[in-house]
Amino acid sequence: MPSSTPSTGDRVLFGHSSGGLVALEAARRASVDRLILYEPAILVGEHRKDTGLAARMQEFLDEGEREEAVKLYFRVADGTDDVEQWPIWPDCVALVETMVRENRAIEAYCLDDDLDVSAPALLLTGEEGPEHLRAATQALDDALDDSRLVELDGVGHGGISRAPELVANEVRSFLRETRPS
Repeated sequence: MPSSTPSTGDRVLFGHSSGGLVALEAARRASVDRLILYEPAILVGEHRKDTGLAARMQEFLDEGEREEAVKLYFRVADGTDDVEQWPIWPDCVALVETMVRENRAIEAYCLDDDLDVSAPALLLTGEEGPEHLRAATQALDDALDDSRLVELDGVGHGGISRAPELVANEVRSFLRETRPS
């Protein structure tokens, strides 16, 4: 039975949220053996019309309301109203300028209908994830030639930290089943 972990030399790329968008673009340009994306931050369909998060966050920054900008980000991008209860609070407020820049890039990005990614891809979405990210993950599944879409029950956008074993089980299964030749 093959190992459930990549062997030395396997090029496995994992990305979550905005990191998922970065990983997708990296996989288009570099040779990878497998690609794993958890709710990549891509806007598709009707959700492309509702851009402007970066500008709204910038308004809060311009008013000196750094915490409010971060709360807005998590409310819109992650679907949560309780970021103040997370272990990352208030340290994440120091990253607000980066969050604004990332959102500008996300708002400018357009998903191609036919992506040139040769690696098999595992696309993960949470049953309770934000609708715009669930729609993006489905659109990405449609655009890739070799992908598997898995919806995780009872999990939202923060599944990698809130349900790590559930995510890890799917990743291990995918890695076992898609060993490079």
